[in-house]
Amino acid sequence: MTRSKPRPPKHTLVLVRPPREPSEIRALIKLSERRAASAGMTVKSYRAEEGRLVGESAARPILLLRPLDAKHLYESLHRDRVLVLAFNTVWVRRNPSRDPPARRSALKVETFVAYKSVYGTVLDARSIEAHFGRYAAWARAVACSGDNDPRALPLHVFETTRVWSSLEDPAVAREFSKRFGSPPQRRDDGGKTWTRPTPGAFHGGGVLTVAGRALSQGMHWDVDTDRRTATLHATHEVWQLPRRGGYVNVHPNAYVRRSARSRARLVWSAASP
Repeated sequence: MTRSKPRPPKHTLVLVRPPREPSEIRALIKLSERRAASAGMTVKSYRAEEGRLVGESAARPILLLRPLDAKHLYESLHRDRVLVLAFNTVWVRRNPSRDPPARRSALKVETFVAYKSVYGTVLDARSIEAHFGRYAAWARAVACSGDNDPRALPLHVFETTRVWSSLEDPAVAREFSKRFGSPPQRRDDGGKTWTRPTPGAFHGGGVLTVAGRALSQGMHWDVDTDRRTATLHATHEVWQLPRRGGYVNVHPNAYVRRSARSRARLVWSAASP
């Protein structure tokens, strides 16, 4: 496999901050920032917004990460070693075009960043220290086996009807493979086939890392469907894939690329005016 030497990782603290910050939360933010500074970590903040989650009963108020913020956060997990701290439960739209999102098309930030960072909810000063301790241990380890590991997938884009926790457990990883197929080809619950090209066909971008493991440079999946049409959701884009000639390249950091020959269509984008 083609590999390029990745740059040394940068250690980053990401704060997911609420729309309003009472004095007790502001104090915890300051403590978190000081703790990051003592560890030589860069600090990045995202501000959640108020929204609603539509479920089987009445819509309930929640906090949501904006689509482009979710995109930038997820990309950073593949460049840096990241500790994500939140002060409330915050959600990410799995289908960004739906507002308010349905329960089945949203996921918690904790799930969104799973396997590719350390996540913690800050309750008090002691919890801050505990989260930094977990992060220090995780940052010294490697928690991905490489290109074949299902934890390398952008699991919010790979369509599933359940949350796949504990993929570090070999039994759970085998269950995942039994349901979706083994690399280099998997089929998600939306009828989309994720085919990893041979290494000679990898292209685009630098070296991405997942939990301390450098992946092959340019590694991606060709995603298409044998159905009449299928939909692919990223945190900030929605793509429509027709059965004939409709495919996109999806990278581990959820970057979606359409070749000039593809009939896939971008049907919604948070970046559009």
